[in-house]
Amino acid sequence: PYHRFGWGNQKSLVDDPKAAGVDVRSALLRFHSSLYSANLMTVCLVGREGLDTLQQWVGDAFAATPNHRLPRPSFSAQSGGVAADASLPPPMAAGSTPAMLHLEPLEQVRCVSLQWYLPPQQSAAHLACKPCDLVGHLIGHEGSGSILCLLKRRGLAAGLYAGVADGDST
Repeated sequence: PYHRFGWGNQKSLVDDPKAAGVDVRSALLRFHSSLYSANLMTVCLVGREGLDTLQQWVGDAFAATPNHRLPRPSFSAQSGGVAADASLPPPMAAGSTPAMLHLEPLEQVRCVSLQWYLPPQQSAAHLACKPCDLVGHLIGHEGSGSILCLLKRRGLAAGLYAGVADGDST
């Protein structure tokens, strides 16, 4: 319950669990039945629409989520897993926090990441003219007169990337 499950492959979903004696499907079903409940979830929705519209959208999207009125899980050093009382082992090993790490960088790196979340760009019109590719090309151009050229001249950047990424990168 402490890590996000974003992807898997034959090794991570079949071979490794099998070697460790873990039935992945049973583990997922156990997790689902013991912790998947509306009362343990939170929805955060941001939009420029009115509150009534936003509430309607949330209701439409999440009303079917089952509410088993499960107790809120707590972290317990004694529990080896999800117990009947839904207590969980601590997310980090005892003694590992607090921790302060002092690292010597191998090189100076400064990075700024600007991200915009766009509506789906898969309509026929988008596919025909590819506006995101055009914007990525204009921002990411590295030649004379480009954004990167200006930033380099001012000592503010050594490189620049611009483009569109699909899916969830969080």
